[in-house]
Formats: sequence, C-alpha cells, structure tokens
Amino acid sequence: IPTGHYEVEITYSPKYKRMMPEIKDVKGFSGIRIHSGNTAKDTLGCLIVGKNTVVGMVTDSRKTYYKLFEILKGQKNITIDIIGK
Repeated sequence: IPTGHYEVEITYSPKYKRMMPEIKDVKGFSGIRIHSGNTAKDTLGCLIVGKNTVVGMVTDSRKTYYKLFEILKGQKNITIDIIGK
C-alpha cells in the first residue's frame, strides 16, 4: 500500500462473506482489507493486525482483529495513515 492518508469503511467482503474494514481508494488496488493472519502468505496486499513478538510472524492476530473491529464498527469517518520507514 503506498504511503498516504486513506478512508476506511466497514463493507461486506465477498471473499470472507462478512463485514470487514476496507481501505478505500488505494491507487492501483481494490478490495484492500484489514484482517487477521500470521505470515505474508496470509495477505495479498492487505493489512494484517496483531503483535510483533516473533520474527517473520504476526501473533495474537485474530484476538487483535476482533478487538479492532469492535472499536471500528458503527464509527463514521474512519481513516488510516500508511507511513514509510
């Protein structure tokens, strides 16, 4: 995902068959979601959330995702900043 400021909407994901956070208007991409996962194999450009306690892995991802989703659902004007190193 290119660096920038993006709107996030809770929308229906046909792939996961449920409501999920979607990062909108990412140039050259569509359907970019925030979801759980443990390694790079679990994402095709989407953001996976969790803890950085093991090199090369994301831990506590599902628990972190559900906490985040509870905070986001029902909110309006959600945004995310993607920053580089």
